[in-house]
Amino acid sequence: MRKATKNQIAAIHAIKAHHAWDDKEYRGILSSYGVTTSLNLFYDQADNFIQKFGTKKQKENHSLYIGKGRGEKNDHLTQGQADEISRLQKKLDMDFNRLTGLIYRVLKKVTPPEMLMNYEASRLINVLQKMAGEK
Repeated sequence: MRKATKNQIAAIHAIKAHHAWDDKEYRGILSSYGVTTSLNLFYDQADNFIQKFGTKKQKENHSLYIGKGRGEKNDHLTQGQADEISRLQKKLDMDFNRLTGLIYRVLKKVTPPEMLMNYEASRLINVLQKMAGEK
């Protein structure tokens, strides 16, 4: 299992501030996930926390993927690209299997979004934007 992303941790801290939880309340909620700090949450646990306690905007803005690239053509996708793919996937109400099927049709590659190269992510985003009526 993968650890919570930096974006998820930031969202969790924003949720804590939004609800004005004191440390005892916050730690009590984290203990229901079996941890004492948000840094020890797994990705799925952090996602559950955000969906359960977050505002509508925080839930909508939560990225499904992690970008590890630095923006060079032959590097992996950037976090901005990962966030855009996530946003469009949610807008199109597309599950993971449908998205990976689209990746195969567009790029002739069987891979999860996080493993796309920067230039491949750009092509996928263009297709998703057209599907969403944004281009």
